[in-house]
Amino acid sequence: MDTTRDSTSPAARGGGAERTPRRRYGPPAAVWGFLALLVVVFLGSYALGAAVGPIGREDRPPPPAPPPGTEHVHDGGHP
Repeated sequence: MDTTRDSTSPAARGGGAERTPRRRYGPPAAVWGFLALLVVVFLGSYALGAAVGPIGREDRPPPPAPPPGTEHVHDGGHP
């Protein structure tokens, strides 16, 4: 019976036990995809807003004034 060690055994390689693949820590691929989608939507909306320009109350013309004598006057209560 031969008692020599096989040079390909784990002990000969210096390991002793087989190595398990390292687990990569971090979010799953779906999270990265969702974040990428958020970035794309944000950049698209920013580009569209920059192309259209500002829109707000100060950019609208004021409503036309009522003709004189047609204003609705409140007395403050009912009799």
